[in-house]
Amino acid sequence: MDVPFAPSALSAHARSPVFHLPAELLVRVFAYARLLDPPVSSHHPFHRGSIGWVKVSHVSRGWRHVALGAAELWEDVDFTMNEEWGQAFLARAQKAPVVLKF
Repeated sequence: MDVPFAPSALSAHARSPVFHLPAELLVRVFAYARLLDPPVSSHHPFHRGSIGWVKVSHVSRGWRHVALGAAELWEDVDFTMNEEWGQAFLARAQKAPVVLKF
């Protein structure tokens, strides 16, 4: 016997309106987050290091897909974080113009 999928069984993410925003709007929100919370190297003298706005790509699969697909979010390529970090940003920036920081 098939039991219909109960809405109460949906995860909190699936029920939250923020997870149903159009990708274009999410990219704009992520772009503001990028300006307000840039990643900071752990080598910074007054900061212990943070991945900053990149945290938005860790919230859900949907948000990760949107963030990774928006090349303009990755245009500030910071090799001071580490080589792997810089290479990841460079790859995600695709053909967008980039600003390199060493």
